[in-house]
Amino acid sequence: MDALERFNSDIVYRQLLQLSQRLEIFEERREEKILTTTFVAFEAIAAIFGAGKEGFTDEQIRGCFPVEWGDSTVEIPSALIRVLAEAWIATSIIITKYPWGKASASRPRARMHGK
Repeated sequence: MDALERFNSDIVYRQLLQLSQRLEIFEERREEKILTTTFVAFEAIAAIFGAGKEGFTDEQIRGCFPVEWGDSTVEIPSALIRVLAEAWIATSIIITKYPWGKASASRPRARMHGK
């Protein structure tokens, strides 16, 4: 194995390790009731879909799943998962940029007829 192959292998390993650690942290926070199951599920879907888009194989990605998730999987068309992942990411950006109280206060209000 030459230096370039080792370098690329190290990058792949680090990226998969980051995904694995991210999913483990989400699962730990869910178990501690710091994060909701729904939040963790959508974050995981977005992260897993992103890893697939980066070219990681299904086997590599499944290897990053926390053991608490088990090993049962279901195949879903990526077009459907993409819609969920992109909607979740877009919502997360909005929430980060505009916390709920501020976002609702800054929304334009509908005008009533005659006013």
